[in-house]
Amino acid sequence: MEEALISVIIPVYNTEMYLGECLETVRCQTYSNLEILIVDDGSTDGSAQICREYCDKDPRFHLIQKRNQGLGEARNTGIDHAKGKYYCFVDSDDYLHPRYVEILFHNLKEHNADISLCGWLTVYEGGHTDGRVHDDAEVWGRKEMIRALCTSGPGNKSEYAVLSCNKLIRAEVFRGLRFQSGFHEDEFIVTDYILRAQRFVCTHSELYYYRQRSESIMGQANSHNLAHLSALNAVKRRLRVFKGREYREVYPEIVKSYFENATIQYLLLKDRKNKWKLTAKVYPQFMLALIRYFYMLDRGRFRRYVRFLISPDRYRKIYWK
Repeated sequence: MEEALISVIIPVYNTEMYLGECLETVRCQTYSNLEILIVDDGSTDGSAQICREYCDKDPRFHLIQKRNQGLGEARNTGIDHAKGKYYCFVDSDDYLHPRYVEILFHNLKEHNADISLCGWLTVYEGGHTDGRVHDDAEVWGRKEMIRALCTSGPGNKSEYAVLSCNKLIRAEVFRGLRFQSGFHEDEFIVTDYILRAQRFVCTHSELYYYRQRSESIMGQANSHNLAHLSALNAVKRRLRVFKGREYREVYPEIVKSYFENATIQYLLLKDRKNKWKLTAKVYPQFMLALIRYFYMLDRGRFRRYVRFLISPDRYRKIYWK
């Protein structure tokens, strides 16, 4: 099999406690033809020194230093410097299975796909886990990928579809695309590369390990920040982007995904301090969408969303068991 150059892009910001493990698991990948781009996003701890040590001992590592602008801009900087035919993204507090790149690349080439996906596991602070490798590969078209993106409830595949870090992506698919700044960068850009890709291959092998930290952007300390509503804006954008005739078959699932995400975001973000501000942001859009798309909902689901508008607390008791 062709040993194509693969660019691994690693944004770093104040993660010295976890960075060594992350970089070591990238260094020890069984697939070796890697260009490893570490983008130090203005770290103020010892992260930059750890990065320099890896650059000194392994010529595949390259350190790019910039002022702090956030995860999205750090990834964009990495893309600007990348020379590989394929990209993958790794967050600096996460770590990888030794065969992460090997399996993703093998599946992509074997099935002539544009994007290769793998399973992932959440690792909580102080913990460590190793995932299972499965001898499986499932090929999806664009509609199947959209369906995965729109799932909710038991067997939810939406995070599997949304995450950037569990994927290997052809460089030409990503050319010209940019991550947004702020929260939920992945939620926005996934729509753009789905539109450019024709073929996706997925394995359930758990090859990426996502560390959940309280002080991270997505952690407990930021759990009621209304900036998380940007995820809902990304979902709402899909209602416009996938409106064409070729997506008619999956459009009702996109509509349902908007309502499910709106209720979930509201109930997760609400606290005593932000209740009224949150309601003012979510309710008007939700009501307009319900009026516009009611004919795509069955009677039971329509009643469900009306109950949410009348009493979110009652809705939580009924549907969040």
